[in-house]
Amino acid sequence: MFGHMSVTVKGKVHHLFFFVVNEGRESLLGDRACEELGLVKRVYRIVPTTNPTSDSMDTIVQNYSDVFKGFGVLPFTYKIQLKEGAQPVVHAARRVPAPLKDCLKKELGRMIMLGVIKKVNEPTDWVNSMVITKKKNGELRICMDPKDLNESIKREHYQIPTREEIISKMSGASYFTKLDASQGFWQLKLDESSTRYCTFNTPFGRYCFLRLPFGIKNKQSREPMVVAEVPTAPWHKVGMDLFHLRGKDYLVVIDYYSNFPEMALLANLSSTCVITHAKSIFARHGIPHTVVSDNGPCFSSKEWQKFAVQYDFNHVTSSPHYAQSNGQAEKGDHILKQLLKKAADSDSDPYLAILSYRASPLQCGLSPAELLMNRKLQTTLPSHPNDKFKQNNPSKIEHKLRQQKLMQKSFYDRTTKHLPPLTANNTVRIGDADGWSTKVTVLQEVAPRSYTVRTDDGQTLRRNRRSLLKTP
Repeated sequence: MFGHMSVTVKGKVHHLFFFVVNEGRESLLGDRACEELGLVKRVYRIVPTTNPTSDSMDTIVQNYSDVFKGFGVLPFTYKIQLKEGAQPVVHAARRVPAPLKDCLKKELGRMIMLGVIKKVNEPTDWVNSMVITKKKNGELRICMDPKDLNESIKREHYQIPTREEIISKMSGASYFTKLDASQGFWQLKLDESSTRYCTFNTPFGRYCFLRLPFGIKNKQSREPMVVAEVPTAPWHKVGMDLFHLRGKDYLVVIDYYSNFPEMALLANLSSTCVITHAKSIFARHGIPHTVVSDNGPCFSSKEWQKFAVQYDFNHVTSSPHYAQSNGQAEKGDHILKQLLKKAADSDSDPYLAILSYRASPLQCGLSPAELLMNRKLQTTLPSHPNDKFKQNNPSKIEHKLRQQKLMQKSFYDRTTKHLPPLTANNTVRIGDADGWSTKVTVLQEVAPRSYTVRTDDGQTLRRNRRSLLKTP
């Protein structure tokens, strides 16, 4: 079904076209409606401020020619770090069909001219196989097969941002565009020592990559995701953390059920100050059953322990040096930081930015405010009064949240592997900035994948399983 309707926004009448969808779906404003209501403005051309009449694409390309030449380079180099005891592997050159040899030789020459690869004449410990694929335009793409090399690379960690975190970065933005990096990986220069690891064999001899080749796994090896139990009610379990931004310290509290964030500006980092703001937040929303935090001084103090007993909540701490174990609070930190940064950079109201996030639908179709308060929040965007009060179905919401977590786990676990469990008196090494040099003895597992260990000088530490390397 579809039709036309008249709506009044800020005293002006607009005639909008609409579609009727099945119940339970989120209402959306189309691009044409957004333009008519003055919410967005489509930009058809960009006019340089130096010469308003020179607005053609050719003029822009000419004025900024360095941006459109080649594939660019980032202002740093990437170093591939190998595990201790990594065994080099040498592969013979794979056979290439005769009709492709001329094209292959031509592409190798082009890559040399671009500074992507260079000829190697001296012996190297690592020699990878070459992989060639044919593009839609008939040209060849040359890669190397780094299967053996990937097994020996020390993994790094990069947490992929969620949709909510990406949306938070858009607060205060006025213009949106889409860009695509040409030959994305080749924009990263390799450290000199790393180029030798990226040597590959061809029918015309050996070459090595000077830029990061496709297929290198530079992310940390991960264990399968542990799916946290979905809270059955709002504000039953919250994550709590501190963050610093532009000379100021903040307390953030985020609800595990609704992702609703609360924030407080701190005068100092003392336990007394943090507890006072936590009490204020609990007075608004109630005392949660469980509070998850890191092991920071204010959360490890006697004052905090007394506060937890007085307010009767269960305090759970995460593994030190492993922020993901308090991922919900870390997620809240990131979202609020981005909102505050964008508001400051655009000279806009930070409280409106936070309000917009709280009122924006999540993947389950409901906003944090709807999940927490069972109502929609009034924002500067137009809305219908009848839409502000809609009874939530707890069982359906719980099912959606659980399915969402299982889907996240499914994608996350594609590149994970189980680490062998540790038992008391196992000898292990602790991972730090200097590698795996410190030997410790396992005492016990105090939480899933979290262990207490004792150093040779008698110091007791707590670490996540991923920070502990089992030794023979």
